[in-house]
Amino acid sequence: MSGVDLVANLTAELPSIKCGMITSESSAEMIQQARNAGIRFLISKPLTVDAMKNALAQAL
Repeated sequence: MSGVDLVANLTAELPSIKCGMITSESSAEMIQQARNAGIRFLISKPLTVDAMKNALAQAL
């Protein structure tokens, strides 16, 4: 099961859950799949502390 599949299953069971993803894959197709699954933010590796802070601030 991929991370996107996991989030899709989680949001189906718990619609109010907020999920983000850290990934090495950043193609437009994968980003769209992540958004469709309910992922609120996506950070590409290698990540920085500032990228994580900004993503969390926007998502929460």
